[in-house]
Amino acid sequence: MEYDLVVIGISRAAIQAAEKATLLGARVALITQTTENYIDNSCENNYFSLKEATSLINKVKYNPWLFPTSLNNRLEINFNLLNRINNSHISTIENSLSQLAILGVDVIWGKGEFCRLPKQAFIVGSRKLRSRNFLIAINSHFKIPSIPGIELIKCLTYDDLWQAEDLSSLGDKLAIFGSSILSLELAQILARIGKKVILLVDSSRILPQEELAAIMVIQAQLEADGVDIITNATVNQIRKIAGETWLEAGNKALVIDTIIAQENKDFNFEELNLQGVGVQHNETGIKVNAKLQTTNGSIYACGDSIGIFSDSFVEHQINIALKNILLLPRFKIDYVLTPRIVFTEPTLASIGMIETQARRQYGDKIYVVREYFKNIIKSQISGQTTGWCQFIINSQGKILGCTIVGDRAEELISTIAVIMHHKLKLSNHPIKGLLKREIITIEPSVSAILQKTAISFQKQKLQRQKNQLNWLKTWLKIKRKFSKS
Repeated sequence: MEYDLVVIGISRAAIQAAEKATLLGARVALITQTTENYIDNSCENNYFSLKEATSLINKVKYNPWLFPTSLNNRLEINFNLLNRINNSHISTIENSLSQLAILGVDVIWGKGEFCRLPKQAFIVGSRKLRSRNFLIAINSHFKIPSIPGIELIKCLTYDDLWQAEDLSSLGDKLAIFGSSILSLELAQILARIGKKVILLVDSSRILPQEELAAIMVIQAQLEADGVDIITNATVNQIRKIAGETWLEAGNKALVIDTIIAQENKDFNFEELNLQGVGVQHNETGIKVNAKLQTTNGSIYACGDSIGIFSDSFVEHQINIALKNILLLPRFKIDYVLTPRIVFTEPTLASIGMIETQARRQYGDKIYVVREYFKNIIKSQISGQTTGWCQFIINSQGKILGCTIVGDRAEELISTIAVIMHHKLKLSNHPIKGLLKREIITIEPSVSAILQKTAISFQKQKLQRQKNQLNWLKTWLKIKRKFSKS
C-alpha cells in the first residue's frame, strides 16, 4: 500500500487528523477536494470577531462605571474594518497545509473520486492513491430551503452572510430558520447590532437536549436582546402583499426583509463516487457506526461529513477514528464525556446527564446541587452574575452530569470533564468532604463556583445521612461538656 491513511477534505478536522496521524508515524496523504489555490476562511473569522465585538459592547452597556456614559452612546461595530482585518488572516489554512507538508504529509490540490476496480483507490487527476484506510472530512454548505415563494424574498445562507462588506443590506427585519446552536448564537449577535430578529424553531422549545432551567436563562436573555422566538414554527409560504414580503409560519404572518437559512446542508457527496465503493449517505450526512466506519469498512468519516458540527465532538471523533485506523478497529465513540457548548451570552456548557435522564436511571438516589454566580466574588466585581452551576452526583460521589450557564462556562466545564473522564469522585463522607477542598480553585476567581457547588453536595448529603449528623452533634456535646470541666 502507498499510504496508511488518505484524508479527503480541507476542513479543520481533515488537517488535524492528517497532522496527528503523521506525528504517530503513519504515511499520510491529504486531498484538498478543491481546485482553488487558496481557502477563504473569512466566514468563520468574521463570525467569532463579530461575536467578540458585540460581547464587548454589551459589557460596556451593562457596566457603565467603566466608561463615561457619552462613550456608550457612540459605540458601534466597524464591520468594514472587521472584514478587512479578518481577510488578512485567510492564509491560516494555507500555512497549516505548508506545515503538514513539512511534517511529511503528501498534500494534493485537486478534486478526486473513489474507484473500486481493479482495487479500491482514490483518483486525483492522473494519480491513483491506494491506502489501507480513508477518512472523509469534507466541509458542507448551507442551502436555500424549498418553500413556496422563496424567490420573492432575499434569502441568504450562513455562508453567504459574510460575503457582504457590511450588514446594512440585510434590512432591519430578519428571520432565521433553524433550531441549531449556531442559530441561537447568530440571532443574539444580529439582535445586539440593532436588527429585529425572529427565530423560527420547529420544535416545542430550543435545545430540548439540555436542562430546561438553563434554557430558560438563555431564552430570557435572547428575548431581552430583542430576539422573538417562535416555536413549533413550520414555514408554509412566502407572499408579496402591498409591496411587503409576508412569511406564513404556522398561524402567524410576519413581515420580513431577509431570511437567513442554516438548517439544511449540501454535502456534495456525488463528486466523491461514494456509491461506487458502497458508502451510504443521506441528507444529514454519511452513515457511520460507533467506530466511525462507513458502510465500507476501510473508509471512515468524521465531522461535518456525518452531520457533527461541534468542535469538541469532532476532536473526539478524530481520536477514535485514528485509533481504529492505526491500531485495531475496536474503539467506539462515546459522546457522554464530551462537553456541549452554546456560545451565547450567557454561555451554556454541559457534560454528561441532565436531571431528567439521571432520575430516569437512578430515581431518587442522586443529588442535584446548584450554586449561583451572584454568590461568587469575582462575578460580583465583573458584573457577570447571571447564571449558575449544577452538579448531578450519585450516592458514591461520582459526578453524572454538570450544567453551567454563565460567564466563562466554556472554560469551567473543562475541569469537570477531566474529573469525569478520570472517574474521580467527591468524598463519600460528608464531614470529611466539608473539611477539605474537593475541587481546588483560586479565590477570587470565577472557578470558585465549582468548589462552592461541591460544598453544596456535602451539605445536602450530611442532611440526608442523619446518623452522621447525629454523631457529629453528640461528639460536639461531649467536647463542650469536657471543656466546661
